Order: sequence, then C-alpha cells, then structure tokens
Amino acid sequence: MAMQTRPTRPFHKYLRAERKRAGKTSRQVAAHLGLSESHYCRLEKGQRPYYLRYAVEAAAFLQIPIARLTSEPLEDQQAA
Repeated sequence: MAMQTRPTRPFHKYLRAERKRAGKTSRQVAAHLGLSESHYCRLEKGQRPYYLRYAVEAAAFLQIPIARLTSEPLEDQQAA
C-alpha cells in the first residue's frame, strides 16, 4: 500500500482563494475530489487532514499550477 504524502505547506489557506478566483463552488470541487461538501468545507477550513493527492486533483480541476496550492504565498500570487 502506497503512503499518502502531505503537502509541505497547508494548502487550506490557499484553496479557498484559488477556488473563488476560478469561479467554482465548494460543491463542484468536492464532487471532483469525490468528497461530500461538508468534508470538503472542513478541508478548506483546515479542520481535516490534507494529502498531496487532494492538492494535485484540486489544482487540475481549478486549472492552476500545483505550486499555487502548496508553495507560493498568496501575496506573491496576487502580485503576479
């Protein structure tokens, strides 16, 4: 069984901003990740653990580079 790896930065801080920027609802992202909307909302609030696969799948769905969720501060993203 393969181990799941957590991102180096907690992407819950960035996920909501990127979701809104992409014009997606929490229900849409949750469905794409195969999660209930309530579970997804808890992920977005940092109340549930994250795994790298969530970051990869969310980034693909939002059509953004994975680094926007795992490594770059929001301030740098907004300046770009």
